[in-house]
Amino acid sequence: MFDTDIDDWDGLRMFVVRGGDRDGDVEGLAIRDVALHGVPLATVEGIAVADMRSDLSAIGPEDVHDSEGDGVADQVGFGFRDIRGTKSLAEPGATGSEFALAPLDGDVITELHLPGNDFCDL
Repeated sequence: MFDTDIDDWDGLRMFVVRGGDRDGDVEGLAIRDVALHGVPLATVEGIAVADMRSDLSAIGPEDVHDSEGDGVADQVGFGFRDIRGTKSLAEPGATGSEFALAPLDGDVITELHLPGNDFCDL
């Protein structure tokens, strides 16, 4: 069983999950708006909620998930980095990675999940 703490602010959600697949707690942020109390929210690459899929093209996004099976990813990742000591669930035999995850509605980024990963199945 997982123990989860969630804190919500306008446009931002922070969560901590205890009891996951990896040692220690899993922590993350979900950015859900362009700003928090007037302060812009964006990744270090400058990507923000409401940006377009085309805004990601310069930073080398990778398709992460296509829930509709239509060949157009509705979740893309960027800023990938290998995490030593983990194993990718998406690419058997490969080292796991963390990345920024951008769910999309059509071509519009609806949220940013930090970090996403391909080695923890929560």
